[in-house]
Amino acid sequence: MDFKLPLIGLCIFNFCLYGTRALLGGHIINGIIEGDNDPRSQSTVTYLFLQTTLLACMFGVAATLFGFVHVKEWTDTSRLVAMGLGLIAFFMECLATGYGGKQWELTGEELEDRLHFMGVSAPVEAFTMMLFVGVLFMPLSKPAERDEEGGMTDEHHDDEAVPPKTA
Repeated sequence: MDFKLPLIGLCIFNFCLYGTRALLGGHIINGIIEGDNDPRSQSTVTYLFLQTTLLACMFGVAATLFGFVHVKEWTDTSRLVAMGLGLIAFFMECLATGYGGKQWELTGEELEDRLHFMGVSAPVEAFTMMLFVGVLFMPLSKPAERDEEGGMTDEHHDDEAVPPKTA
């Protein structure tokens, strides 16, 4: 099975959702700095939630961008970089999910709509980032051959012998 198409779909979805959440979080923090709104009055965990979400969004956007690079290059290096950033983003999303749940528990129905969306989308993003890392971790459906530049190619025929890897 070729994993390029699911990887492209996950990259596009994650990039859009991370971008939306980062914009919302940045807008809320900008309002705090300018004194327009103070979500800390809603709960004590809101500021931690915002910071964690923005960090997760930065790692998530970087992971999806390297996911696109991996689709183009299809090398072990691009795969490992995208997978490493994806794992960091996944664990940051798990932390943001916990903060979002605690924030929701403390404020209930009084939670601002932007914060509510960010809190609900954190577990969704954690799940899709777990899928992203899983797709990157999947082995290729057929043995990969190395081309002259060191990249992996999908051109392998069953009747040809695959040369052994050299160190």
